Amino acid sequence: GDLANRTGEGPVRMLGYMMDGDQSSRDGAPVTMFVLMPEAGQFLHAAHRIPEEMVEVRMRDPKPFRYRQLVWAVGRLSRTMGSDRDHAAWAMINANVEPASEREITRWFSP
Repeated sequence: GDLANRTGEGPVRMLGYMMDGDQSSRDGAPVTMFVLMPEAGQFLHAAHRIPEEMVEVRMRDPKPFRYRQLVWAVGRLSRTMGSDRDHAAWAMINANVEPASEREITRWFSP
């Protein structure tokens, strides 16, 4: 559904790829924030950073950063103040993050 219809309600569960935020993070380093994106891109072709498709995830507890790892993020969704093309238009606060498997994409979403 439309993300705009989900703001202000209870927790939202989203599937996406863990990507760097404003500052790059070392793989395995504990972080409290990352950007959730719908695609991970390729080695020579970076993922498209479209603000409306990016969610800045702020976690309750630090978790190891795993670049391009598929994860489930659960938390409260809200709009961000930034209108910059490089920054997420959405934020998820007080989030819990768990690894996901590639097969969960086809389980929850049909092509």
